[in-house]
Amino acid sequence: MMARGGDIGLADVAALFADVFGIPAETVESATSADDVGTWDSMGHLVLIQTIEERFRITLEMNEMFEIVDAGSALTVLQRHGASGHA
Repeated sequence: MMARGGDIGLADVAALFADVFGIPAETVESATSADDVGTWDSMGHLVLIQTIEERFRITLEMNEMFEIVDAGSALTVLQRHGASGHA
């Protein structure tokens, strides 16, 4: 679980994507999307959503679940919820 404290950033989302999709965190950029990640299919998206909700203790609205199409949009949604990354 990520520590509370400090604004969430792309590095936190990259670590999340690495955990969920089994890819190196250093390869994740803001524009990294399902087109770039072979394991990001419909099931992978559900795992991503579930992991976001559990790790950051938030509940996403349905439209937010569909809004997440790349690492940058995931970051935007998390920031909107006031999620915190590593201190």
